[in-house]
Amino acid sequence: MNEGGVKAGPGEEWLREDNPDLYYVLQALAGDDEAFRWLERKSEGLGLFTRAAAGDRKALAAFQSSPDLDLDGLFGAMDDPGLSQWLHDSHPELHLLFEGIRGDEAALRRLKRKKAGLGKLALAVGALYQEHRRANPDEALAEEAAAPASPDIPEDAAADVGCLIGEMHLKQGDYARAVEAFTRSLKTDPSADAYEGRARAYRGLALLDEEKARELRGGA
Repeated sequence: MNEGGVKAGPGEEWLREDNPDLYYVLQALAGDDEAFRWLERKSEGLGLFTRAAAGDRKALAAFQSSPDLDLDGLFGAMDDPGLSQWLHDSHPELHLLFEGIRGDEAALRRLKRKKAGLGKLALAVGALYQEHRRANPDEALAEEAAAPASPDIPEDAAADVGCLIGEMHLKQGDYARAVEAFTRSLKTDPSADAYEGRARAYRGLALLDEEKARELRGGA
């Protein structure tokens, strides 16, 4: 994010009590080194996420290669309707990143077009977010029930973002959902990337089936 583009300003001290993780992320993105140190003391995931959001490519690479990072505090902020609306009004760029993490295709499209690094970060964190939702099904169901319908987006944008969603599922090892995402993209606007992505997803499913078959034969 651009230097100074995100700032927890005067009158936002309430956020320190309500969601300290988000508060210190905002402070760090505004250039507060002590906030960075607080986040890194709290968890490796928060530190890497914030540095990656600030444009640190090494932090982004480290985040992408680390499968087990704790961002539950931020995920709580993303799923809180009140905080989400506040971010939309007060810190739109961070709100856009959070919406991309939640899987909003229009947000991912905008991130990819405006700031490729943030788009990559959204996909990497999105994988962790989906794991968090699977581990907390009651929270996920409540959030989905309260969510407004997504607005329509142009078909070419939907196809392009469909590939990004497919790649996210591939990284998670969720090959069935990856097949679905790439297939949706192909129906909208066939592309070489979508065909290649779906082929990789099918290969992943095939490997899982072969492994399961070996297990069953070995146990017979």
